[in-house]
Amino acid sequence: MNSSKIFTVTDPWGLTYSFTSLPREEALRLIAAHNGKDLTQFSSKRLDSYYYILDDNRVVSVPQGPDAYVFDSYAGFLSNHQTSRMYIAKHIPNTYPIHRIHYLKGGRKLYYDIISRAEAENLTAGLEQRLIRIAAGRERYYYLLSDGSVISEIRYEEVNKFASFQDFADFEDYHLATYRAVQEGNIGINQMCGRNPYGAQFPEHVDELCSILPALLNAPARLFNNTPDSLSRLDHYLYQHLITDYFAEEVFLPLLAYIGRIHILHLGGAWHMVYDKVWDNWAPDIQTADGRLLMIYNPLLEILDSREEGECWITLKSLV
Repeated sequence: MNSSKIFTVTDPWGLTYSFTSLPREEALRLIAAHNGKDLTQFSSKRLDSYYYILDDNRVVSVPQGPDAYVFDSYAGFLSNHQTSRMYIAKHIPNTYPIHRIHYLKGGRKLYYDIISRAEAENLTAGLEQRLIRIAAGRERYYYLLSDGSVISEIRYEEVNKFASFQDFADFEDYHLATYRAVQEGNIGINQMCGRNPYGAQFPEHVDELCSILPALLNAPARLFNNTPDSLSRLDHYLYQHLITDYFAEEVFLPLLAYIGRIHILHLGGAWHMVYDKVWDNWAPDIQTADGRLLMIYNPLLEILDSREEGECWITLKSLV
C-alpha cells in the first residue's frame, strides 16, 4: 500500500511546486538510489533533522519522526523553507579565544577576546583583584596583567580579556550609558551604534556596498540580480560561513544595502536615515509609502549575531 501524499503549493511570489510525504525508510532508500548529498547549511545533527539534494534536483527532508518529505525541486524546497520558517543551521565560533568587536559611540570599534574560565584563572594566578568604580553604586573587579592587558572579574565560564585598561573602562562606560538611557526611557537605536561610517550619506554608497557583496559571500556575481528570489539562493552562501564578529562586520552593511535595494525596487519605499541622538549615529532604514519604518537592520543583526547558535534562523528573503 502506498502511503505517500502529494501537496501542491503556490508561494507568495508565484512559484508553484509540489512535495510528497512518505515513510522515513522509503526516503532513505530514495537518497541512496539518487546519490543524495547532505545540504549541510540546513541539516542539524542536534535536532536529528537532515536535508539531501538528489541527482535529479529533488530535495529530501528527513526530520525527526516517522515521515519524510520530497520536494520536486531545489527552488521549491527553498520557497517552502522560507515560507514555513523551516530550520537552517547557523554556526558560530566555539573554540577559545573568541574574537569580539564592540561598537562604541562615535564609530570607534573595541576589539577584545573571550577566553575560558580555566585560562583566565591560570593567567591571574597570584594576582590581586582590583576594583574600579564606574558610577555611584556600580563597581567592577578586574585583573591587570604584566603586559598591560586586563581580565574582567571571573564569575562565569567565559571571561572577557581586553588589550588595555582603557578598553576595559570604555567597555564598562558603554554599558553604564546604556543602563542610564534605559532608566531615562531613551534607549535609542543602540544596536546600530558605530556600525554606519557613512552617516547620513549612506544611500549614496548603496551601489558601492552591493558591488562588494559577491566577493564577501564567495558567491557568483550572476546571482545578484536584485530580485527577492536571489536572497533565497544567497542563504546557501551566507550560512556556509562561520558567523564571527569579524565576518558580520564585513557583510552587515553590504547585505543591508542589497536587501534594501531589492525592497525599494519590488515593493516600493525609499531610504530614510534616522538620527539617534543617544548614540550620535545615523541608522539606514526603509520607509514605506504609508510612512512605516521597517528596521530591517534588526533581524539582519540577529542573523549575524555570533553569540547565538542554533537552527531556527530566519532567511534573507523573509526580510523583504
